[in-house]
Amino acid sequence: MIERKLECDEKMREIKKSADQGNPDAQYEMAWYCLWESNEPPYDRNFAEAAVYYFQQAAGQGHSDAMLDLGALYLDGTIALKPDFDRAVYWYKKSAELLNPKAFRCLGYALGFHSFRDSYHDYEAAYCYFSKGAEMDEENSLYELGDLYAHGLYVEEDAERAFRLYQRSYQVIDGDMDNDCYADACLRIGECYMKGIGTEKDTVAARMYLEEAKSGYEYRLERDAPLEWIDNISSELDRVNRLLAEL
Repeated sequence: MIERKLECDEKMREIKKSADQGNPDAQYEMAWYCLWESNEPPYDRNFAEAAVYYFQQAAGQGHSDAMLDLGALYLDGTIALKPDFDRAVYWYKKSAELLNPKAFRCLGYALGFHSFRDSYHDYEAAYCYFSKGAEMDEENSLYELGDLYAHGLYVEEDAERAFRLYQRSYQVIDGDMDNDCYADACLRIGECYMKGIGTEKDTVAARMYLEEAKSGYEYRLERDAPLEWIDNISSELDRVNRLLAEL
């Protein structure tokens, strides 16, 4: 199946050749190619299994991003892989040992909030890992740590610190709409300016950031977001529109 798909794609044939010769970067690229193919209807188990195989090969050679993606597959499961929370955390921690900033974000989510653990929230674990990610300027960790301070979860509520963390996340993202954190950071900053949370009220700034958030969420929906994300993105877009209507 994969060979037939590659018959008309010389570039991917070369990447597969390199992957099969043991190149971890090529294995990682091949894994993502197979993963996208497996996610397109009709969902193909052969591609899904190949994606797992190439992620495993790359991760086994110390490719820290492959470790994260393999962990994500174990966390949620695929048509070729049953969910396994412990294996997910194992690979996230292996990536964290290599100081991949995104690994601390993933551990914060998995150990702090993931529904696989019956919606149990471990805010101490979330704080621990998001703090480490924030120290490395990882944009998602920055705004998630801000949320903990904004709502007083495990830490004492500190609106000003939350606002600074949101701002830093926005600065790190630097206007990149392909970054999934972009709209989330804009929404939080806009709401802070609108309601005077951690900063003085500024309706002009609030509208600017909320409009950016709206554009960001709309872009994510237009960008073929995974089905499991669409409800959440749509909900956040509705929230942004409600806030804009109140200005």
